[in-house]
Amino acid sequence: MKSIIVDKWIFTVDTEVTSEYYKTNSLCDCAPCRNYFALVEEHYPKITEFLSQFGIDIQRPIETAWWERDKNEKTVDYIAYYAVNGTAEGSQYEIDMDTLNIVVQDSKHSPNTDIDKPYFVFGICNPVLPWGLDESYDFVFSKKEKRQFWKSLFNRK
Repeated sequence: MKSIIVDKWIFTVDTEVTSEYYKTNSLCDCAPCRNYFALVEEHYPKITEFLSQFGIDIQRPIETAWWERDKNEKTVDYIAYYAVNGTAEGSQYEIDMDTLNIVVQDSKHSPNTDIDKPYFVFGICNPVLPWGLDESYDFVFSKKEKRQFWKSLFNRK
């Protein structure tokens, strides 16, 4: 275990356990998520560096949420979640980094993990990325496609 101090936070983490988790966690295969995986490291090097000190691969979040930011500019707004083996102690809600907020959450508020050790979660709020896939942005964000995606996500008919 090692200690990492950021702002008013003290993180006690096992980077090896965290790193091993990110080698095997499964990823969503939808187009907006694949866009995130492909572009986030290049567009957000400070966040990449921040997360890597905890053993996190920025291209392998445990969960993402996304929505169309600007149809004319073809940009997508995201929230991405990353789990860290260890504990977080702090007196503030988030860490500000440039235009992004890093929300620190305990495991009881965690999306989509199967970690059996103590952990906390970073929520990276509002990274905005251009559309970088060969797939049609307009098709992916059409009302019909979005409806089908959300129905499949919640297994609704």
